[in-house]
Amino acid sequence: MLAGVTVSGTAAVGAALANASVAVRCHGGNGSASTGTSGAYSVTVTGASLPCMLQLTSGSTVLYGLATGSGQGSATANITPLTHLILGTAAHADPAAVFAAFNAASFGDAQLAQARTAVAAALAAAGIQIGGDSPLSDSFRIGDALDAKLDALAASLRSGGSSLADLAYALREGAADLAAGQLTAPPVPACPQLRDGKYQAVYSDGSSGVLSLQFSGPVPSASQWVTTSGGFTSLGGPIRMSAVQACQFSFAGLQGKTYEAAASQQGIFALRDSSGPVGFAFPMQSLALADLAGNWNTVEYGPGETGFSTLTISAAGRLDVRECAANADACTGEVTTTGIAPAVRPNPTTGAALPRTFAITNPANGAALVALHAYRSPTGGMFLVAAYPGQGLMVASRQSALPLPDVGRVGRYWTAEVQTTGSSFSYGGNRITSVDAATGRVDRIDLLDASTQYRLYNKPRDGMRVRPVQTTGGRSYNSLVQLVPAGSGLTVYAGASGAVYFGVSVDDR
Repeated sequence: MLAGVTVSGTAAVGAALANASVAVRCHGGNGSASTGTSGAYSVTVTGASLPCMLQLTSGSTVLYGLATGSGQGSATANITPLTHLILGTAAHADPAAVFAAFNAASFGDAQLAQARTAVAAALAAAGIQIGGDSPLSDSFRIGDALDAKLDALAASLRSGGSSLADLAYALREGAADLAAGQLTAPPVPACPQLRDGKYQAVYSDGSSGVLSLQFSGPVPSASQWVTTSGGFTSLGGPIRMSAVQACQFSFAGLQGKTYEAAASQQGIFALRDSSGPVGFAFPMQSLALADLAGNWNTVEYGPGETGFSTLTISAAGRLDVRECAANADACTGEVTTTGIAPAVRPNPTTGAALPRTFAITNPANGAALVALHAYRSPTGGMFLVAAYPGQGLMVASRQSALPLPDVGRVGRYWTAEVQTTGSSFSYGGNRITSVDAATGRVDRIDLLDASTQYRLYNKPRDGMRVRPVQTTGGRSYNSLVQLVPAGSGLTVYAGASGAVYFGVSVDDR
């Protein structure tokens, strides 16, 4: 009889996960089992060897565990929310995707150790100490000390109005502040997406920096270190919540400036500096260079001009840029090749290092030319931002087809827009009145003034929307081009065909 691997352990979320299905994938073989009333299980996979990854399914609950090691014999592998978090964080991916393609090289010891440290830090912020515990392999029973920590994790997620999926996403994307915030009660109950933490802020004048928001405490406050063409500038002041819109607020800056801000449900902020520039802020993440590979569309804005281009990024960091026409349509310009490399995120403040970012580099010598920040939404949509101090901003999103909205859908949003004559910050909405699936034309009516206009979806390329020059309802509109990164609640747009303006919108709840 062939030797193999016997894997056993406990499946629990605080309470035992009884009568759950367990699928096992090992090096050289697969198996399956069911848990008993105590959540315990055991499975032998003949002819296989370690490591093994496990998938538990109990109704709508799906969790993952890992039996580490090599060779044949026996191993312990628990399946709990803690093991699920550690594996997703180690892989920087959804554990389901790793399980589907699992092999002996899927997880390394260093990866798992770093992931355990990151998970432990997030839990410690909520008072949950895993200390010297090894959640992947420590034997435990329902009701003991390790099981009590699973109960505490579940209670903290309920308090934070979050889910295990929310926490797993924040951890695997390297958004430490966002992860810790999932485990505490929202400081602004009427707008739970307002979370304490540090965010990457970018503005239309090319300035960028670290925006630190503190909504909890007796005096909510904001501080910001901004990189401008003249160096770093520090500013900040108390946060003043809007009396009208739950997710809108303002804070004071230097020289009498006021910043207006509002948050999308995904925690991305539209911003307006009262001196003119507009921009947005988003959670800092540590993504891998290979995550950026693919084809992208851009919207670009600088003094007195807008522009559009396409980007092609290789997994190794080669960046090919091709300029497009003034209406973003034909992209026949000469290709410019540079590079992208991981970089330390600029941080003039003291304290813990910020999540790493990227830089666009000189292909001749590898020197950094400008910081390039990346964000990936919970649904996998991504955007990139390069801020050129004193020159402007480039925003990119993937060339991925946008779904058409349903007729009757109502959208409400905040918009920060800058034109040659100044800038504005406003709240508005629209209702979809007709959709033509063949042409991608979507007509809408404004909820405030009943004006009508239309957009063409996935024009001129997938992932974009364009408003052609049009006259509807007695009003004339110039052309604009929009990027809509999936799952972000963010829209970035710029005037086209000679119209010079730039704006960002974030969706209300």
